[in-house]
Amino acid sequence: MHIKKSTIFLILFLEFLIGNSYGKDNTQLDSLKQMLNTLPEKELIPVYNQLSKIYLKSDKEKSLNYGGKALELSKKFNKEEGIANAQLNIANTYYEMSRYQPAIEYYEKALEYFYEQKSNHIKIYIYTRLGHAERNLGNYNNALFNYEKPLNLYFLDKDNSISEAYNNIGGCL
Repeated sequence: MHIKKSTIFLILFLEFLIGNSYGKDNTQLDSLKQMLNTLPEKELIPVYNQLSKIYLKSDKEKSLNYGGKALELSKKFNKEEGIANAQLNIANTYYEMSRYQPAIEYYEKALEYFYEQKSNHIKIYIYTRLGHAERNLGNYNNALFNYEKPLNLYFLDKDNSISEAYNNIGGCL
């Protein structure tokens, strides 16, 4: 398996950014934006997804725009993980905009991919956000359904965070 140096650099750079995304500064954003002009389209998917995450709190329109670009390229190149990450970024942005119905739709689409993955952490996160969105829309039965899903995942992982799931369920009763 031959990996290009630019791909290795991109992966290492994005791992650095992900680890420091909350302490981001203009240099990181400038570096990511510069990569948009230098990398081939196929390698831009993680860059667009990272930009979508970075802009989530500060500029929701940019976050949606970058998430949409990541989704478009991921579909073009048939990159399932890129599609799922873009859908999750878009869902998170809609959620933060209090646009819960489109957030639910994108969370459910992302869940189709993440459901088959081994890591339960992301599934728990998505089900919890789905529950919150449904609760905010007044759909308490749907909220309860989504809040109950993490219980099984917590039991599988023998996770002590199970109390969070019970707290969410209690908020619906």
